[in-house]
Amino acid sequence: MKKNSRTTGKLIFIGLVIGVLLIANLLIGGKLNDREYEKQKAVAQISQAAGGSFSLGEIYVAIPYTHTYSVVSTDGKEVECVENSVKKIPALSIDYKTKINTQMRTLGIYSSPVFNGTVDINCVFDISIPKNEDGYKYFPEKATMEIVLSEKSLVSKPVFLVNNSKQEVSYLVSDSYYYNILSSTFHCYEGKNTLDTILEIRGAEAFKVMLTSSESKVSVESDWISPGFSNYDYLPDVYDITDQGFSASWNLPFCSPEGKNYVGFDLVQTVDIYKMVHRAISYGFLFIIVPFIVLFLFDVFMKINFHPLHYLLSGAASVIFFLLLLSFSEHINFTLAYVISSLASGILVSFYVASVTNRVFVGFSMLGVFALMYIYLYFSLQSEDYALLIGSLFVFTILACVMFITRKVDWNNLVIFQRKDKNQDDSSKENITCKGEF
Repeated sequence: MKKNSRTTGKLIFIGLVIGVLLIANLLIGGKLNDREYEKQKAVAQISQAAGGSFSLGEIYVAIPYTHTYSVVSTDGKEVECVENSVKKIPALSIDYKTKINTQMRTLGIYSSPVFNGTVDINCVFDISIPKNEDGYKYFPEKATMEIVLSEKSLVSKPVFLVNNSKQEVSYLVSDSYYYNILSSTFHCYEGKNTLDTILEIRGAEAFKVMLTSSESKVSVESDWISPGFSNYDYLPDVYDITDQGFSASWNLPFCSPEGKNYVGFDLVQTVDIYKMVHRAISYGFLFIIVPFIVLFLFDVFMKINFHPLHYLLSGAASVIFFLLLLSFSEHINFTLAYVISSLASGILVSFYVASVTNRVFVGFSMLGVFALMYIYLYFSLQSEDYALLIGSLFVFTILACVMFITRKVDWNNLVIFQRKDKNQDDSSKENITCKGEF
């Protein structure tokens, strides 16, 4: 009973050690969140300095008019009122041709992509000028051609070619804080009117175009190799992504019934190290539990009596892998950081266990276990869609192996083997055996 109590106490202490290491793993997760927040702040500063996400909004002809009407005042007299406003006429068709060049900008140890390029815009308007009736008077000779776009997006002042005539462009501040207006006054004619212009733009994070005309064509060419199209209302009809960049085109031969819909792309960074480390830490419990199971099996079957401190130090070295992975991946390629961190942690624990036990076989066995776990984790990180399946099969395999190895162990009478003290008298030594057979 005394021996059984000692075994139970040791298992309880090992359980407490596991709890401490799981808490340490959570603390590393907290540090990861802090570093990710610092990166988000740096990326936001870079994006803001580059003009932010580029957004091209409405393109329309605005025809000013006055509306004269009468109202009856409080004293019963008829008073004439004049209202000044504009009638907005959207384009019949718009063709956008865009070329984007990207580069990485760095702030501290963090980097984020920015871009510059050109947008070639060709618009056709089919304008029917309203008649001057019912108190309305229109002034087509004072019409304006207007383009709404995000602020700080222009590199140079554009020129509007309206009905094949060059027009000066004014930059107007709109009521919205995030958008401004390019405006040019021209004489609007009944029927077909055209606008041709080239915008030299800059931005970061995303490029998007609002669909406002009856027919829209958008084409984009860029040297960015990982565009994201899924955050927008329509996917491109045709796209091609290579190691040198991508091209994409949209053709929408109708006016969007929902109104303000967008097409475009995001500058997606293919390797988000913080996302990868987050996913790695979610498997942290395996890197604590599995080595402990292996050490415990050595305890049971090889007459090696590990002290709980051995469990604690071995587990701490396993957990430190995630901190090393986070630290290295901020400065070097993620795969290289993973290899360095896994080798450092795995070799450290294996060498430590071999030294404690004076058995090279035990060290190599631990090294094999760690190699298996790190290979599994790496492929799990690379295969996000199959991560759950891979993880489930791995846990099932580990459980099945433990159940098979310990199938004949008499757990009710299990006694953990202890090392013999060289200074201990032979008469006081305990003859410790493992009840049950393997």
